[in-house]
Amino acid sequence: MKLEDLGIIKKIRLKDVNDKESDWVNITLESLEEIQKGLNEARRDILMSYERCIACEKKMDNVRYWEINGISIDETIFREEKHQYRFNRRVEVIANIEELIKEVEEAEKEAMIKDIDYLNSLKLEDEYILSHVSINDYVAFSDNHEKFNKICKEILKLNKGLIQD
Repeated sequence: MKLEDLGIIKKIRLKDVNDKESDWVNITLESLEEIQKGLNEARRDILMSYERCIACEKKMDNVRYWEINGISIDETIFREEKHQYRFNRRVEVIANIEELIKEVEEAEKEAMIKDIDYLNSLKLEDEYILSHVSINDYVAFSDNHEKFNKICKEILKLNKGLIQD
Protein backbone atom coordinates (compact mmCIF):
# COMPACT_ATOMS: atom_id res chain seq x y z
CA MET A 1 0.00 0.00 0.00
CA LYS A 2 1.27 3.47 -0.95
CA LEU A 3 1.02 6.62 1.15
CA GLU A 4 -1.24 8.11 -1.55
CA ASP A 5 -3.71 5.26 -0.97
CA LEU A 6 -4.07 6.42 2.64
CA GLY A 7 -4.78 9.99 1.50
CA ILE A 8 -1.30 11.08 2.53
CA ILE A 9 0.22 13.24 -0.16
CA LYS A 10 3.44 14.41 1.39
CA LYS A 11 5.82 14.06 4.27
CA ILE A 12 6.88 17.45 5.58
CA ARG A 13 8.91 18.91 8.40
CA LEU A 14 7.32 21.79 10.28
CA LYS A 15 9.22 24.65 11.90
CA ASP A 16 8.27 26.35 15.12
CA VAL A 17 8.64 30.07 15.81
CA ASN A 18 12.30 29.53 16.72
CA ASP A 19 12.98 27.85 13.35
CA LYS A 20 13.43 24.48 15.05
CA GLU A 21 12.37 21.66 12.75
CA SER A 22 9.97 18.97 13.89
CA ASP A 23 10.08 15.30 13.08
CA TRP A 24 8.68 14.27 9.71
CA VAL A 25 4.90 14.59 9.60
CA ASN A 26 2.51 12.96 7.16
CA ILE A 27 0.07 15.45 5.69
CA THR A 28 -3.20 14.57 4.01
CA LEU A 29 -4.83 16.37 1.13
CA GLU A 30 -7.69 17.41 3.42
CA SER A 31 -5.39 18.91 6.03
CA LEU A 32 -3.39 20.69 3.32
CA GLU A 33 -6.63 22.22 2.01
CA GLU A 34 -7.56 23.34 5.55
CA ILE A 35 -4.14 24.90 6.05
CA GLN A 36 -4.43 26.72 2.69
CA LYS A 37 -7.94 27.93 3.54
CA GLY A 38 -6.72 29.32 6.89
CA LEU A 39 -3.78 31.05 5.21
CA ASN A 40 -6.06 32.60 2.58
CA GLU A 41 -8.44 33.91 5.28
CA ALA A 42 -5.55 35.35 7.30
CA ARG A 43 -4.09 36.97 4.17
CA ARG A 44 -7.49 38.50 3.28
CA ASP A 45 -7.90 39.87 6.84
CA ILE A 46 -4.43 41.43 6.70
CA LEU A 47 -5.10 43.01 3.30
CA MET A 48 -8.48 44.37 4.45
CA SER A 49 -6.90 45.98 7.48
CA TYR A 50 -4.50 47.92 5.23
CA GLU A 51 -6.83 48.52 2.33
CA ARG A 52 -7.73 52.16 2.12
CA CYS A 53 -11.33 53.19 2.15
CA ILE A 54 -11.54 56.00 -0.37
CA ALA A 55 -13.88 58.77 0.69
CA CYS A 56 -14.70 61.66 -1.59
CA GLU A 57 -17.14 64.47 -1.94
CA LYS A 58 -19.35 64.61 -5.03
CA LYS A 59 -21.68 67.23 -6.38
CA MET A 60 -24.72 66.66 -8.57
CA ASP A 61 -27.36 69.27 -9.34
CA ASN A 62 -25.73 71.56 -6.73
CA VAL A 63 -26.20 68.91 -4.04
CA ARG A 64 -23.12 67.70 -2.18
CA TYR A 65 -22.90 64.09 -1.17
CA TRP A 66 -20.24 61.64 -0.03
CA GLU A 67 -18.98 58.41 -1.51
CA ILE A 68 -16.95 55.64 0.07
CA ASN A 69 -15.24 53.34 -2.41
CA GLY A 70 -17.61 54.54 -5.13
CA ILE A 71 -20.77 53.94 -3.08
CA SER A 72 -23.03 56.97 -2.54
CA ILE A 73 -23.76 57.53 1.13
CA ASP A 74 -27.28 58.48 2.16
CA GLU A 75 -27.05 61.96 3.70
CA THR A 76 -29.54 60.85 6.37
CA ILE A 77 -26.67 59.10 8.15
CA PHE A 78 -24.92 62.43 8.72
CA ARG A 79 -27.94 64.74 8.98
CA GLU A 80 -29.61 62.58 11.64
CA GLU A 81 -26.27 61.71 13.28
CA LYS A 82 -26.79 57.98 12.90
CA HIS A 83 -23.03 57.65 13.27
CA GLN A 84 -20.82 59.61 15.68
CA TYR A 85 -18.43 60.61 12.86
CA ARG A 86 -19.01 62.48 9.64
CA PHE A 87 -16.84 63.40 6.68
CA ASN A 88 -15.46 66.89 6.27
CA ARG A 89 -12.96 68.59 4.04
CA ARG A 90 -9.90 69.19 6.20
CA VAL A 91 -9.42 72.78 4.99
CA GLU A 92 -13.04 73.60 5.88
CA VAL A 93 -12.62 72.20 9.39
CA ILE A 94 -9.50 74.33 9.88
CA ALA A 95 -11.30 77.43 8.55
CA ASN A 96 -14.27 76.79 10.87
CA ILE A 97 -12.02 76.41 13.90
CA GLU A 98 -10.14 79.59 12.98
CA GLU A 99 -13.46 81.47 12.85
CA LEU A 100 -14.70 80.00 16.13
CA ILE A 101 -11.44 80.67 17.95
CA LYS A 102 -12.14 84.41 17.74
CA GLU A 103 -15.32 84.01 19.81
CA VAL A 104 -14.31 81.60 22.58
CA GLU A 105 -12.82 82.00 26.03
CA GLU A 106 -9.05 81.83 26.45
CA ALA A 107 -9.26 78.39 28.10
CA GLU A 108 -10.91 76.91 25.01
CA LYS A 109 -8.47 78.49 22.57
CA GLU A 110 -5.58 76.25 23.60
CA ALA A 111 -7.46 73.07 22.63
CA MET A 112 -8.58 74.64 19.37
CA ILE A 113 -5.02 75.66 18.51
CA LYS A 114 -3.93 72.05 19.15
CA ASP A 115 -6.68 70.87 16.79
CA ILE A 116 -5.49 73.27 14.08
CA ASP A 117 -1.88 72.16 14.57
CA TYR A 118 -2.90 68.51 14.31
CA LEU A 119 -5.00 69.09 11.19
CA ASN A 120 -2.19 71.09 9.55
CA SER A 121 0.29 68.30 10.33
CA LEU A 122 -1.64 65.74 8.28
CA LYS A 123 -0.49 64.61 4.86
CA LEU A 124 -1.84 66.29 1.73
CA GLU A 125 -3.63 63.06 0.82
CA ASP A 126 -5.90 63.63 3.83
CA GLU A 127 -8.16 66.03 1.97
CA TYR A 128 -11.16 64.42 3.69
CA ILE A 129 -11.17 63.51 7.35
CA LEU A 130 -13.67 62.13 9.80
CA SER A 131 -14.85 64.51 12.53
CA HIS A 132 -16.71 63.47 15.64
CA VAL A 133 -20.13 65.13 15.79
CA SER A 134 -19.98 66.21 19.44
CA ILE A 135 -16.33 66.35 20.56
CA ASN A 136 -13.09 67.58 19.04
CA ASP A 137 -11.85 64.29 17.63
CA TYR A 138 -10.55 63.86 14.10
CA VAL A 139 -9.54 60.73 12.23
CA ALA A 140 -7.34 60.84 9.15
CA PHE A 141 -6.23 57.88 7.10
CA SER A 142 -2.53 58.81 7.24
CA ASP A 143 -2.62 59.07 11.03
CA ASN A 144 -4.75 56.04 11.90
CA HIS A 145 -5.70 53.96 8.86
CA GLU A 146 -7.24 51.16 10.93
CA LYS A 147 -9.67 53.47 12.73
CA PHE A 148 -10.42 55.40 9.51
CA ASN A 149 -11.24 52.17 7.64
CA LYS A 150 -13.27 50.82 10.58
CA ILE A 151 -15.44 53.95 10.67
CA CYS A 152 -15.87 53.90 6.88
CA LYS A 153 -17.01 50.28 7.04
CA GLU A 154 -19.47 51.15 9.82
CA ILE A 155 -20.89 53.97 7.69
CA LEU A 156 -21.14 51.63 4.68
CA LYS A 157 -23.02 49.12 6.86
CA LEU A 158 -25.45 51.82 8.03
CA ASN A 159 -25.87 52.95 4.43
CA LYS A 160 -26.62 49.40 3.28
CA GLY A 161 -29.29 49.12 6.01
CA LEU A 162 -30.95 52.36 4.85
CA ILE A 163 -30.98 51.21 1.24
CA GLN A 164 -32.57 47.86 2.15
CA ASP A 165 -35.30 49.44 4.30
